[in-house]
Amino acid sequence: MYKKNAWKKYNGDYKAIFDFNEGYKSFITNGKTERLSKSIKYLLLLPMLECAFFVDLKEQIIPNRLNMTIFEVGIVFVFLYGINNANIGKDMLLGMLVGGGIFLLITLLGGLIAGKEAMGMGDVKLMGALGLYFGLSNIIVITLVEYTLVYTIIGHPNAILLGFLAAVANLIPYFGGIIVNVIAIIF
Repeated sequence: MYKKNAWKKYNGDYKAIFDFNEGYKSFITNGKTERLSKSIKYLLLLPMLECAFFVDLKEQIIPNRLNMTIFEVGIVFVFLYGINNANIGKDMLLGMLVGGGIFLLITLLGGLIAGKEAMGMGDVKLMGALGLYFGLSNIIVITLVEYTLVYTIIGHPNAILLGFLAAVANLIPYFGGIIVNVIAIIF
């Protein structure tokens, strides 16, 4: 016989308070397990980013194998988070598309304007892979910081405003960055 407090009345029917599916979801997405999974995720990412930094600093190239490893681990986390919440998985995949798309656009436009390679494709692949880790909303924040720093280094008087515009313009894939750069050139 079940204990009296183990059952609860819902709309006239008695149901067990502990539903397995709800218990699993709360175990995975709440509390210590969520913090543990994020800690593992970033502990795996940190040495790979460190390797990418030092190889890029010395050789001016980010190896494809390193980018693919970051991408593969990111796909595993998309799958693990996507089991519980499809929106989180979708956000992470959109982060990959937007992050890679922004840097691809910068690379192509920089090549057209400067007449030489402005940024390598390894950087584009790295940012796409990092989009899997951080998701769309965090990639937008990273873009805000990135554009603000770039316009500050260039010496544009409206660097912070252009950074905010670039972050909002990321919601328009590929064309958002072009719009912000045109505004920066005009003003």
